[in-house]
Amino acid sequence: MNIYKNTFSEIGLDPDNHKLLFGLSTEFELENGNEIRENKLYKVDKILSLYLRIWICKHVIGISLNFDKLRNIKIQEISVSFWHQKKNRNSFKFVFGRAGYRKDAEQIYKKIKKERKSK
Repeated sequence: MNIYKNTFSEIGLDPDNHKLLFGLSTEFELENGNEIRENKLYKVDKILSLYLRIWICKHVIGISLNFDKLRNIKIQEISVSFWHQKKNRNSFKFVFGRAGYRKDAEQIYKKIKKERKSK
């Protein structure tokens, strides 16, 4: 049985995850709550949304285009959402991203963890 995992690929200004402030990364989020970020882009099996996320101080605002994950993308199956979230820490980020899933996200997660332990 294939269990899909969330995958978020982002590019933009993100000083928390990039030494040079600007870069690209992919975060894998597993069903058990574990997550890991890798500073490179991975393809996704299916794109579920495209988003712009802006984090200023403790406030995160975003806009996303959400696609129907069960059908081929058609214009009437796209919805737009806006959101705001308050965080406990200060940061500044401006990133464009895509959210989706990969069937092999758990294997990639384990591979990255293993590589980091061996360093």
